[in-house]
Amino acid sequence: MRVGTEKISARTLVGNAGSRSVMEKCGLRFETGFTYTPDVLAGRSPEECAAVKYSITRSQWLAGRA
Repeated sequence: MRVGTEKISARTLVGNAGSRSVMEKCGLRFETGFTYTPDVLAGRSPEECAAVKYSITRSQWLAGRA
């Protein structure tokens, strides 16, 4: 199956070490940190809303397969 996209991204909370590990094992790289807004994670403190974004481009993925 061919998806045809140029970039895949994933997001998780900073403290979710398991998800971050899976992203890295899949070849995704840390892109940026950010904070989820209160409407996304209602009732959590700003520290609990800290998150990270990992991504990989098509060219990075292809280079890793070579």
